[in-house]
Amino acid sequence: MEPSAFTRVRRLGTGAAGEVWLADGPQGLVALKLSVPGRSLHAEIAALGAVSHPSVPRLVLADPGGRWMVRAYAEGQRITSWAHGRSLPEIVDTFTRLAGAVQAIHDSGVIHGDLSPANVLVEPDGRPHVLDVGADVRGPNGALGWVAPERLRGENATVASDVYGLGAMLYAMTTGRPPYDRGTAAQLGWSAATNLPLPPGSVRPDLPVGLDELVQSALAWSPEARPRSAADVARSAQMALMTTVRTPVVGMLDERERLRRAIVEAVRGEGGLVVVYGPPGSGRRTLIDEAARAARREGAEVTELSLFEAARVLVAHRDAGVIVIDADGLATADIGSALDRAADSSLVLVRARSPVRALARRGAVHIRPSLLAESDIAFLLRASGRDPGAAADLWRRSRGAPGAVMAAIRGLDTTPAGLSPLAASLLDLLRAGPTSLPSLATRAGVGEHVVLDALDPCFASGAAWASDDGATLYAASSPGARA
Repeated sequence: MEPSAFTRVRRLGTGAAGEVWLADGPQGLVALKLSVPGRSLHAEIAALGAVSHPSVPRLVLADPGGRWMVRAYAEGQRITSWAHGRSLPEIVDTFTRLAGAVQAIHDSGVIHGDLSPANVLVEPDGRPHVLDVGADVRGPNGALGWVAPERLRGENATVASDVYGLGAMLYAMTTGRPPYDRGTAAQLGWSAATNLPLPPGSVRPDLPVGLDELVQSALAWSPEARPRSAADVARSAQMALMTTVRTPVVGMLDERERLRRAIVEAVRGEGGLVVVYGPPGSGRRTLIDEAARAARREGAEVTELSLFEAARVLVAHRDAGVIVIDADGLATADIGSALDRAADSSLVLVRARSPVRALARRGAVHIRPSLLAESDIAFLLRASGRDPGAAADLWRRSRGAPGAVMAAIRGLDTTPAGLSPLAASLLDLLRAGPTSLPSLATRAGVGEHVVLDALDPCFASGAAWASDDGATLYAASSPGARA
């Protein structure tokens, strides 16, 4: 039988390998795919013929020469369009069915190779249909923006790259946007090669932490760090719905992206120095903690060391993965001296009060957390079940300082448990009103560095914070904090 036996009704799509038509034939409506000159459909014909699953349209007929093929016609919306406005349980149910279909494809010895919204249609009742099975499995093929980073490097498709495609679609289904959406079209297409996506929980605040982690693990830059199979992804998605919601990290988009890129560089075996600096309560710890979670998700070892412990490890030219150093309150000269001769085999993240200019010749990247915008505060209020209309007032009171914002939103006693007597005394002094660091140190009879070290747990919890220039300290309940 030749394709002339089928009457073309309308074009459904066009790709690199050919064009697809809705056609009418002896068995009713079908999808007719015609190869372009110089291309063959042999691989796709063989793959589709090997798979039998309700969500994979069956092969009806094919040209032995690979010039054309006919498959069952599937109707529906693109999976991302279908997910718009749907509840999380509905989304996860359909996604689980999709992952089950992908597992069946893999069980048949076939790799899909191009899992993207254009190749998954969903009927109104949530039943997915997986198209173009096995069409793009060799080399740097697949839909840009949805394809795994190793495919961009020219590697063939694998189970791990299909898992990445599943993660990318779950990201879009739950957030309403693709994993990468900052930059030009060309930059977005290649972002996966050097970057990690913004955590989906930072886009959708009601996303359970289990789903947030599952999506990020499926989108890991390293194939070995992803879930091992589509079936594992399906099981984890169902379980993740039962997990709690955590307060999302918001704002500081440029700073967070730079740190995610540093993690990818570390996974590729490139070391580096990143100094995250600013006053207490400015978001330094939040930035470093998020980066450390990303590193662990990639399978990297993350170690927290003192400055001088880290210096000994790094000077010995040991590859220690990712090292986190809390140098808050230490003199920048001491930090620069300790790290000046460090080997380049590890990624070092330093939390400091000020830039360490002595490390500039080592190529150190300096990141200062930006203040939260009013829109960021509205997002946090919404995520906490509060009125986002209060964002403008809260921004005026906090000036966008992350620690101050979180303390106000919590509306609770943010005093950390187990405070030392000195820290408790210092916090009481601050609660009477804003105080300069020298004045607080004098009143307590200790040095300024001792004050900062003692109050560190309070800065981390939002019970206390510093002004943007670091000159004035506040407590969450001090009168001046709400002025």
